Amino acid sequence: MSITREDVEEFFKLVLPLQLFVNQRKKVFPEITDLSSLKNELSIPEKGKLRNVLWENPNLIDEYVSTNPNNLSTKKLEEIDKWKSFKKGDFFIFRFLKDCAIFMEGADAYLVNHLREPFETMFSGANLPIYVKAILLPYKGEIVFDGFCQVYNMSFGSGISQNLREDYMKAKQNDRIITSFEPQASDLPEKGKKKVLDPVMEKIVNDILKASSKLKGGTAVQNAFFGVLKSSAKASEGIISNPKNRGEVNALARQICNACNRMIKAIEREDM
Repeated sequence: MSITREDVEEFFKLVLPLQLFVNQRKKVFPEITDLSSLKNELSIPEKGKLRNVLWENPNLIDEYVSTNPNNLSTKKLEEIDKWKSFKKGDFFIFRFLKDCAIFMEGADAYLVNHLREPFETMFSGANLPIYVKAILLPYKGEIVFDGFCQVYNMSFGSGISQNLREDYMKAKQNDRIITSFEPQASDLPEKGKKKVLDPVMEKIVNDILKASSKLKGGTAVQNAFFGVLKSSAKASEGIISNPKNRGEVNALARQICNACNRMIKAIEREDM
């Protein structure tokens, strides 16, 4: 998490005057006329209601930025203006990480930072995954969660958890975990950017392939293990030379599986 404590304090210094502005325009709580009363006189549910009114009327962000009633700097107004690209929806909180959590929506995985209370503390005692209605906001080039959400009182079987895990692992493997709503701020690899294998690693694979081809003359079990090594070395060489050919990759994987099956059979037949 690169969002600092100072960033968190600044976030609330930006969002609270905006909420007060929304309250004045929509007269949600007419008796609330200043920041002190907004912070100290509203209950948590009432603050949640005011927050919802803001995200239901994002056009008020344009009005706030254009009128600038609090005389904010251009930089701070730009940060507020980015909030118009917020994402509202139903998410699975799939995994807690240090200072953040993985939110899943379909096959999309979001890395979301907390602002005050860690997610693991906020949802203490709850079993993952947790299904919530929440709003994700861009802030300082990352994604934050403002602390308000509706938790659906639902439990999920192993099937849902397994599907979420597979979607997450696929997103992670393909560098598709969303860390920002601002493309220019994202540290994800450029789409389609080819990752080049270290030439030293390629040489090691070729050396193993050559050496493994000389393995023979052992017991049935030993030769079965050698077969797994040979298949793995051959497959590694193949995935280096032609990594995008899914048909060839699948064929290489099947060769390893077949070698493993032969190894297991050899062990089962062996008198030990």
